[in-house]
Amino acid sequence: MPAPLIPLFPLQVVVFPRTRLPLHIFEARYKEMVGNAIRDHSEFGIVLAKKDGIVSAGCTVMVEKVLETYPDGRMDIMTRGLRRFEIVELSGEKDYLQAEVSFFDDDDPARCPPICANRRFPIAGP
Repeated sequence: MPAPLIPLFPLQVVVFPRTRLPLHIFEARYKEMVGNAIRDHSEFGIVLAKKDGIVSAGCTVMVEKVLETYPDGRMDIMTRGLRRFEIVELSGEKDYLQAEVSFFDDDDPARCPPICANRRFPIAGP
């Protein structure tokens, strides 16, 4: 049985476990993704976006607080980093990226997977 998919939010920023990251959500696909995460009290992954795609590792976050909601559906949120992961396989089933991931604990360097810094997953679209 395949692992459940987690939503991915490619950004030009990284987040680590236990750190906070404020976000302004304005694209329709990410308003849907974050709205689902708020409703379901679920996490989504943040991965570093590069010109040639996304890196193969990231960190999940949970929405701690909705700071402001705008009439057009945009929102300002505060997130907190939870768990580090490595992407196993990408899925394009929804308007936003999803991935099957493998979680790891990087507090113990012996348990970290050998992540290649040059490994990228190409993504289509803007």
